[in-house]
Amino acid sequence: MNFIFLGPPGCGKGTQADLLAKKLNLRHISSGVLLRAKASQDTPDAKLIKGFLDRGELVPFATIMRLVLDEIQSPVTPTSTPVIPGSTRNLPSPSVILSNQPVIPSNQTVIPSEVEGSLHSSVVTPESVGMTQNTGFILDGTPRNLDQAVALDEFFAENHITVDSVILFELSDEVTTERLLRRAQLEGRSDDNEATVQTRLGIYHQDTEPVIAHYEKQGKLIRIDAAPSIEDIFSTLLDQISSR
Repeated sequence: MNFIFLGPPGCGKGTQADLLAKKLNLRHISSGVLLRAKASQDTPDAKLIKGFLDRGELVPFATIMRLVLDEIQSPVTPTSTPVIPGSTRNLPSPSVILSNQPVIPSNQTVIPSEVEGSLHSSVVTPESVGMTQNTGFILDGTPRNLDQAVALDEFFAENHITVDSVILFELSDEVTTERLLRRAQLEGRSDDNEATVQTRLGIYHQDTEPVIAHYEKQGKLIRIDAAPSIEDIFSTLLDQISSR
Protein backbone atom coordinates (compact mmCIF):
# COMPACT_ATOMS: atom_id res chain seq x y z
CA MET A 1 0.00 0.00 0.00
CA ASN A 2 1.38 3.41 -1.05
CA PHE A 3 0.36 6.87 0.14
CA ILE A 4 0.82 10.51 -0.79
CA PHE A 5 0.41 13.07 2.01
CA LEU A 6 -0.71 16.61 1.12
CA GLY A 7 -1.48 19.67 3.20
CA PRO A 8 -0.34 23.22 3.96
CA PRO A 9 3.00 23.85 5.68
CA GLY A 10 2.73 23.25 9.41
CA CYS A 11 -0.28 20.91 9.19
CA GLY A 12 1.66 18.06 10.80
CA LYS A 13 1.72 15.71 7.82
CA GLY A 14 5.35 14.82 8.49
CA THR A 15 4.56 13.74 12.04
CA GLN A 16 1.60 11.68 10.86
CA ALA A 17 3.74 10.11 8.13
CA ASP A 18 6.31 9.09 10.74
CA LEU A 19 3.61 7.53 12.91
CA LEU A 20 2.01 5.64 10.03
CA ALA A 21 5.40 4.51 8.73
CA LYS A 22 6.24 2.98 12.09
CA LYS A 23 2.79 1.44 12.47
CA LEU A 24 2.68 -0.20 9.04
CA ASN A 25 6.43 -0.80 8.59
CA LEU A 26 6.85 1.77 5.81
CA ARG A 27 9.68 4.08 4.84
CA HIS A 28 8.89 7.78 5.16
CA ILE A 29 10.35 9.96 2.41
CA SER A 30 9.90 13.70 2.87
CA SER A 31 10.81 16.08 0.08
CA GLY A 32 11.18 18.84 2.68
CA VAL A 33 13.65 16.81 4.74
CA LEU A 34 15.61 15.87 1.63
CA LEU A 35 15.82 19.51 0.52
CA ARG A 36 16.92 20.78 3.94
CA ALA A 37 19.57 18.04 4.10
CA LYS A 38 20.82 19.04 0.66
CA ALA A 39 20.72 22.77 1.55
CA SER A 40 22.95 22.15 4.58
CA GLN A 41 25.81 20.96 2.37
CA ASP A 42 28.63 23.24 1.27
CA THR A 43 28.06 23.15 -2.50
CA PRO A 44 26.83 25.65 -5.13
CA ASP A 45 23.63 23.60 -5.62
CA ALA A 46 23.03 23.59 -1.88
CA LYS A 47 23.31 27.39 -1.73
CA LEU A 48 20.75 27.74 -4.54
CA ILE A 49 18.33 25.41 -2.76
CA LYS A 50 18.80 27.26 0.53
CA GLY A 51 17.98 30.51 -1.26
CA PHE A 52 14.68 29.12 -2.50
CA LEU A 53 13.79 27.83 0.97
CA ASP A 54 14.73 31.08 2.73
CA ARG A 55 12.54 33.08 0.32
CA GLY A 56 9.62 30.66 0.72
CA GLU A 57 9.72 29.82 -2.99
CA LEU A 58 9.36 26.42 -4.64
CA VAL A 59 12.55 24.60 -5.51
CA PRO A 60 12.53 23.49 -9.19
CA PHE A 61 10.64 20.23 -9.42
CA ALA A 62 13.35 18.41 -11.36
CA THR A 63 15.68 18.97 -8.41
CA ILE A 64 13.11 17.69 -5.94
CA MET A 65 12.27 14.62 -7.96
CA ARG A 66 15.91 13.66 -8.41
CA LEU A 67 16.20 13.52 -4.63
CA VAL A 68 12.86 11.77 -4.11
CA LEU A 69 13.35 9.16 -6.83
CA ASP A 70 16.87 8.40 -5.63
CA GLU A 71 15.34 7.73 -2.22
CA ILE A 72 12.55 5.54 -3.61
CA GLN A 73 14.99 3.54 -5.68
CA SER A 74 17.63 3.20 -2.96
CA PRO A 75 18.11 -0.21 -1.29
CA VAL A 76 15.42 -0.96 1.30
CA THR A 77 16.30 -2.50 4.64
CA PRO A 78 14.41 -5.63 5.81
CA THR A 79 12.19 -3.53 8.06
CA SER A 80 11.41 -0.52 5.92
CA THR A 81 9.81 0.55 2.67
CA PRO A 82 9.44 4.01 1.11
CA VAL A 83 7.10 6.74 2.44
CA ILE A 84 7.03 10.00 0.48
CA PRO A 85 5.64 13.31 1.92
CA GLY A 86 5.16 16.69 0.13
CA SER A 87 6.08 16.17 -3.53
CA THR A 88 5.03 16.99 -7.12
CA ARG A 89 6.36 20.38 -8.30
CA ASN A 90 6.66 21.05 -12.10
CA LEU A 91 8.26 17.92 -13.45
CA PRO A 92 9.65 18.17 -17.01
CA SER A 93 9.41 14.44 -17.78
CA PRO A 94 10.27 11.18 -16.03
CA SER A 95 13.32 10.71 -18.29
CA VAL A 96 14.78 14.10 -17.34
CA ILE A 97 14.66 13.45 -13.60
CA LEU A 98 16.06 9.94 -13.63
CA SER A 99 19.69 11.07 -13.72
CA ASN A 100 22.23 9.66 -11.29
CA GLN A 101 22.43 11.73 -8.10
CA PRO A 102 23.81 10.91 -4.64
CA VAL A 103 21.25 9.45 -2.27
CA ILE A 104 20.42 11.78 0.59
CA PRO A 105 19.02 9.84 3.55
CA SER A 106 15.81 11.14 5.11
CA ASN A 107 15.91 12.10 8.77
CA GLN A 108 13.49 10.62 11.24
CA THR A 109 11.18 12.85 13.25
CA VAL A 110 11.17 12.19 16.99
CA ILE A 111 7.70 10.98 17.97
CA PRO A 112 6.41 11.99 21.44
CA SER A 113 6.39 8.98 23.76
CA GLU A 114 2.70 9.37 24.59
CA VAL A 115 1.83 9.29 20.90
CA GLU A 116 4.18 6.42 20.20
CA GLY A 117 2.45 4.42 22.90
CA SER A 118 -0.90 4.85 21.20
CA LEU A 119 0.43 3.02 18.14
CA HIS A 120 0.32 -0.28 19.98
CA SER A 121 -3.31 0.07 21.01
CA SER A 122 -4.71 0.42 17.48
CA VAL A 123 -6.18 -2.57 15.69
CA VAL A 124 -4.67 -1.47 12.37
CA THR A 125 -1.67 -3.58 11.36
CA PRO A 126 0.07 -4.15 8.01
CA GLU A 127 -1.82 -7.42 7.69
CA SER A 128 -5.19 -5.85 8.52
CA VAL A 129 -4.93 -3.52 5.53
CA GLY A 130 -3.58 -6.18 3.20
CA MET A 131 0.10 -5.33 3.56
CA THR A 132 3.20 -7.41 4.06
CA GLN A 133 6.68 -6.18 4.92
CA ASN A 134 8.37 -3.90 2.40
CA THR A 135 5.28 -3.31 0.27
CA GLY A 136 4.57 0.40 0.50
CA PHE A 137 5.66 4.02 0.93
CA ILE A 138 4.41 7.40 2.08
CA LEU A 139 5.31 10.38 -0.12
CA ASP A 140 5.18 13.56 1.94
CA GLY A 141 5.31 17.02 0.39
CA THR A 142 5.06 16.15 -3.29
CA PRO A 143 3.38 16.92 -5.67
CA ARG A 144 2.76 20.65 -5.24
CA ASN A 145 1.02 21.48 -8.51
CA LEU A 146 -0.93 19.76 -11.27
CA ASP A 147 2.01 19.37 -13.68
CA GLN A 148 3.93 17.56 -10.97
CA ALA A 149 0.97 15.34 -10.12
CA VAL A 150 0.57 14.30 -13.75
CA ALA A 151 4.31 13.69 -14.12
CA LEU A 152 4.31 11.62 -10.95
CA ASP A 153 1.38 9.58 -12.27
CA GLU A 154 3.40 8.88 -15.42
CA PHE A 155 6.46 7.81 -13.45
CA PHE A 156 4.42 5.49 -11.23
CA ALA A 157 2.64 3.98 -14.24
CA GLU A 158 5.94 3.34 -16.03
CA ASN A 159 7.30 1.60 -12.93
CA HIS A 160 4.11 -0.33 -12.11
CA ILE A 161 3.57 1.52 -8.83
CA THR A 162 0.04 2.12 -7.53
CA VAL A 163 -0.86 4.92 -5.11
CA ASP A 164 -3.76 3.65 -3.04
CA SER A 165 -4.73 6.79 -1.14
CA VAL A 166 -3.89 10.49 -1.10
CA ILE A 167 -4.30 11.96 2.38
CA LEU A 168 -5.12 15.69 2.57
CA PHE A 169 -4.54 17.27 5.99
CA GLU A 170 -6.72 20.40 6.12
CA LEU A 171 -5.87 23.41 8.31
CA SER A 172 -6.96 27.06 8.29
CA ASP A 173 -4.48 29.76 7.25
CA GLU A 174 -4.72 31.34 10.71
CA VAL A 175 -3.76 28.17 12.56
CA THR A 176 -1.11 27.36 9.95
CA THR A 177 0.55 30.76 10.45
CA GLU A 178 0.49 30.42 14.24
CA ARG A 179 2.07 26.97 14.08
CA LEU A 180 4.82 27.97 11.66
CA LEU A 181 5.84 31.08 13.60
CA ARG A 182 5.91 29.07 16.82
CA ARG A 183 8.03 26.41 15.12
CA ALA A 184 10.42 29.08 13.85
CA GLN A 185 11.03 30.25 17.41
CA LEU A 186 11.56 26.72 18.74
CA GLU A 187 13.74 25.42 15.91
CA GLY A 188 15.37 28.62 14.64
CA ARG A 189 14.24 27.97 11.07
CA SER A 190 15.05 30.90 8.79
CA ASP A 191 12.41 29.81 6.23
CA ASP A 192 9.57 30.34 8.74
CA ASN A 193 8.88 34.07 9.19
CA GLU A 194 5.78 36.19 8.61
CA ALA A 195 6.68 37.10 5.02
CA THR A 196 7.73 33.64 3.87
CA VAL A 197 4.76 32.00 5.58
CA GLN A 198 2.35 34.19 3.64
CA THR A 199 4.26 33.52 0.42
CA ARG A 200 4.14 29.77 1.01
CA LEU A 201 0.43 29.83 1.81
CA GLY A 202 -0.30 31.83 -1.34
CA ILE A 203 1.62 29.34 -3.46
CA TYR A 204 -0.06 26.44 -1.69
CA HIS A 205 -3.58 27.68 -2.41
CA GLN A 206 -2.80 28.61 -6.00
CA ASP A 207 -0.94 25.45 -6.96
CA THR A 208 -2.31 22.71 -4.72
CA GLU A 209 -6.05 23.13 -5.25
CA PRO A 210 -5.82 21.63 -8.78
CA VAL A 211 -3.78 18.74 -7.32
CA ILE A 212 -6.51 18.07 -4.77
CA ALA A 213 -9.14 18.06 -7.52
CA HIS A 214 -6.92 15.76 -9.62
CA TYR A 215 -6.76 13.08 -6.94
CA GLU A 216 -10.39 13.57 -5.97
CA LYS A 217 -11.40 12.71 -9.55
CA GLN A 218 -9.33 9.54 -9.25
CA GLY A 219 -11.27 8.58 -6.13
CA LYS A 220 -8.11 8.46 -4.04
CA LEU A 221 -8.51 11.55 -1.83
CA ILE A 222 -9.11 11.28 1.93
CA ARG A 223 -9.68 14.56 3.81
CA ILE A 224 -8.58 14.78 7.45
CA ASP A 225 -8.94 17.71 9.86
CA ALA A 226 -5.42 18.62 11.02
CA ALA A 227 -6.53 20.90 13.88
CA PRO A 228 -7.05 18.29 16.68
CA SER A 229 -4.30 16.64 18.73
CA ILE A 230 -1.65 14.42 17.16
CA GLU A 231 -3.27 11.37 18.75
CA ASP A 232 -6.77 12.21 17.48
CA ILE A 233 -5.55 12.93 13.96
CA PHE A 234 -3.65 9.65 13.85
CA SER A 235 -6.66 7.73 15.12
CA THR A 236 -8.80 9.27 12.36
CA LEU A 237 -6.11 8.45 9.80
CA LEU A 238 -6.03 4.79 10.82
CA ASP A 239 -9.83 4.57 10.75
CA GLN A 240 -9.96 6.07 7.25
CA ILE A 241 -7.26 3.75 5.91
CA SER A 242 -8.75 0.61 7.42
CA SER A 243 -12.21 1.43 6.04
CA ARG A 244 -10.96 1.62 2.44
